[in-house]
Amino acid sequence: MNSKLLGEPLDLGGGRSIRPPQGWIVSGRVAEDPLRVQPGSRVVIAPNDGSQVSILWRAATWLVGKPSSQQFTFLLDIPRELFREQLEPLYPDLIRIALENITEARVKKHRGMGTVLAITYLSSESGWAGHILYAPTGEVQGEVQILSYEGLEIPYLTYMQQAMASMESFRDARLGLLPP
Repeated sequence: MNSKLLGEPLDLGGGRSIRPPQGWIVSGRVAEDPLRVQPGSRVVIAPNDGSQVSILWRAATWLVGKPSSQQFTFLLDIPRELFREQLEPLYPDLIRIALENITEARVKKHRGMGTVLAITYLSSESGWAGHILYAPTGEVQGEVQILSYEGLEIPYLTYMQQAMASMESFRDARLGLLPP
């Protein structure tokens, strides 16, 4: 990771942080109570030139009380490449992009988030591309935190190095993983 591309750590609450790319604009809110970050927390990080790309972190209750919550947990057991059929039980509860647009899906270890479901997609219809990481919050069964970099394909490729470095800088201190 090229840390010269990144700014100072941004506190996302609940022991979570990310280093935005230098010069990018941060907006959104973190709804935190003394016990945990609340669902609905959402932070958007975007270039200051109006390019149609952004990094987004959010906490969501999309899987709470749904059978897909257990399916997501089981899917994360073994790091590996995944096939579309393995993702179908998570659509549309967790995965909200058309499955035919997914170009790569895998379960992998992220040094600051733990085990994640990582999806890369490209929609030829809209020209939109993205890389999305899904991880359990570890606080409530079915709650997830989602970290993504998405945008129109050309700006997406233009800012990819900075955005991926920023996503790699994400840390959840509760996991006791590698320091930033």
